[in-house]
Amino acid sequence: DFSSIDPKTYGYEDVLKAFAADYLNRNAFDNGDSAVIANFNEVAGELNSLRETKSNGDSFYYSTLSLMVDRNQVAATALFDWLTATSALEDAPKDLINKAIRTSSAHEGLAFLNSLEKANIVDAGIWATAFTELAKMDEAALRQWKDKNLIGNSIVKNAYYEALSGRSIAKGDLIAARDAVTQISDPTEREKINGRIWIAERDSLRKAVGKDPAATLLGIVNGQSKYGDYWIEEAMGTWVAKDFDKAQDWYQQNWNSLPTGKSQYVAAAFATQATRQGDTATARQWAAHIQEPKTKQRIEAGIAKAEGPAGN
Repeated sequence: DFSSIDPKTYGYEDVLKAFAADYLNRNAFDNGDSAVIANFNEVAGELNSLRETKSNGDSFYYSTLSLMVDRNQVAATALFDWLTATSALEDAPKDLINKAIRTSSAHEGLAFLNSLEKANIVDAGIWATAFTELAKMDEAALRQWKDKNLIGNSIVKNAYYEALSGRSIAKGDLIAARDAVTQISDPTEREKINGRIWIAERDSLRKAVGKDPAATLLGIVNGQSKYGDYWIEEAMGTWVAKDFDKAQDWYQQNWNSLPTGKSQYVAAAFATQATRQGDTATARQWAAHIQEPKTKQRIEAGIAKAEGPAGN
């Protein structure tokens, strides 16, 4: 009986936490999940009544709920129902919510999504986390669920494709990630995911340059690479920063065979390197070979900044 515990007693928190966690499993073997849920609700209710008696009431309350979720998978699902019923879902710590999602997804699989629907969850982050966890377990089954259930709800739809794009990025399938992004209607979220894709592609390119810079550049220049022309500057810039002499030798051997539209990105990389070294005169010579307006403006702005007031 929690009401018999003096909240001012030193050290009672650990005893109460242990009791709360163990209480979940009383009669669980005989009565199954319903007993666990009933016990969870009882303990959560008692803990909630104690929140106002302690200066660290919220912290104690949520940490104990977290411990109960650790001890029992069924409690993870019960947590969503409880927080929704008490209108506390928005205030609950994200790490507690994410822990419950991971545990519930592993325990219930796709059935967990029905629990979110019944609880009228409208937080896109919760849905996205659930979709991400379920995609790790069985992406094919999740896609089938989407075909049957993802109709008309823009929040859930955006969360699904956010999770799918994230999963594709993690697997290195950036084409699939881009396809998923096109289905996201929220422009802010779409821009955020596109940023993640760009970073993933940049990191992948840098690894390729690290292994074989010449082959990587020739592949892009010849149109035989998965990287677009706009990555030539990044590829050459990575090589120039690592081994300037070899990068310059490669350029001297190949410059006359590089199409103007592609050689300008090589020039941009050398211009950037010269600017970093303080040689703005050489940087401007390289910049003169750049035709693409945005690239030219960006490079020249960097040179002007390096020159300072005296260069204007």
